[in-house]
Parts: sequence; structure tokens; C-alpha cells
Amino acid sequence: MFVFLDSADGLRVEDLCVYSSTAEPGHIIDLQNHTGDSADIICCIKSGAATLRFDGAPLLPVEHAVLFPHKPEYSLIFTKKSAFILLSFRLFRMEERIVPPRELSLTAPLRKEFERLEETAACAGASGSLQRKAAFFAILAKCTAQLSALFSPGFGRIAPGVDALEAQYLANTPISEYAALCGLRENRFRLLFTEHYGMSPVEYRNTLRMRYAHALMNQFHCSVAEAAHAAGFASTSYFCRLHRKMFGVSPAGMEESDGKMDEME
Repeated sequence: MFVFLDSADGLRVEDLCVYSSTAEPGHIIDLQNHTGDSADIICCIKSGAATLRFDGAPLLPVEHAVLFPHKPEYSLIFTKKSAFILLSFRLFRMEERIVPPRELSLTAPLRKEFERLEETAACAGASGSLQRKAAFFAILAKCTAQLSALFSPGFGRIAPGVDALEAQYLANTPISEYAALCGLRENRFRLLFTEHYGMSPVEYRNTLRMRYAHALMNQFHCSVAEAAHAAGFASTSYFCRLHRKMFGVSPAGMEESDGKMDEME
């Protein structure tokens, strides 16, 4: 299984490098010489367009972002005046290297995450390293469904339903509709979903809603009731019960804890 929610399952990244520049039409980058040995690569096109080539032959148009493994045959040729970001890395789970089996055009909206990653390039020391890693895992998290399907082929059976659930988690869409998108019966969809995520579709939806509610309370200073309603929970009391079940503390208790941490800082 290859699911990016956080690095708690032993995921770590090494040799993480960020490079940004511009290119004129016709400019070619030999990516392996450019980024060093054994590094896998994600290229984000901020503006313009390029083509990923393999052994000199056009392989994949790149108008947004593309992931591909370390192979000397890959190169990029820019078809328009472009601004781009190259991200090279080596990813591990525990001691096992995780290498993408093939190239993959990334469809998730990643511009903000890449811009945040680009900003960390000038940050030195341990703080800069941590910021780069956090931005890197944020990029992977936005591509969970695609990457899971790439590294765990069985995930492809539920990927359309997962994509739809993540896009509309604030709506109370019946799980049967997500199953139908995959051509599966609801019970089968629920079983496969739990196998890959370790939780049911409803539990996953509640997790996404809870993150959204936290953002509303922390960033926009919404009340608990306002955040619960905006995040799609049936009632404030249910939101508080679920919050305590998931985090071991009420929303108010978490706010008090965050306040104490702010005072300490």
C-alpha cells in the first residue's frame, strides 16, 4: 500500500533538492545530469509547456507537473517560454527505497505547494530542511489517489470513488454513489477502501472534515459551532463527541492547548 497522509508509517525523504529557473522554446534539460545520480524527479511547469522525452522520443506533454523515476533516458524539451521547478528526491519506507515504476502526469492542483517548496530553497539549516520536507509531503498528499494507483495497482479499482469523495467531502453523498463510479457494489467498495486506508469511507470523510474544521478555527477564528456547521457535521454535539474520540480532547480543550503553546513561544 502506498498512501500519503503523513510520514508516521516510516516514510522518509533523502537528498531533497529544489531548483527553479526559466527556459526558452527548444531548450533541452538532461534531467539525470542536472539533478544527480539515483534521484527521482518531479517537474512542475509554472508557466509555459514542455515535453517529457524518453531516449530522445516524445513521451508525455507536460503542462502542469510530471513524476518520473531515475533513468538516464529521460529528458525535457520546452515547447514554450517557460518557468519551472525541478524537485529531486529519494523516498524510503523504513529502509526500503520506493521508486516509481514509470512516469506519471500529476493532475492535482499543486501550484501553491510548489511555490511554498520554492520559498524554502533559500532557508538554511535544520529549519529549512524541515520546511522543505513538510512542503514535499504536502505535494505527495495532494496526489494520494494517483500515487496509490501507481504503486499499488489494486487501488485503481476504487480510485475514481476516492477522487470524488476527496473533491466533495463536505457533501453527504451516499457511499453507494462512489462505489457506482468504480463499477462496484457498495459493500465491495467499502471493503477495498478499508483495506487501502485502514478506515471506512465515512471515517475518512470525517477525517477530511475535521481537518477543514481545524483550519476554520485556527486560521479564521471561527467558533466551534460555526466550524462544525461549515464542515458538514450534523450537529455541534456530534462534532465535539467525534473530536474527542479522534483526538482525546474536545475542540475547546485543543484551543486552550494551542493557546498555551503560543504563550510559551
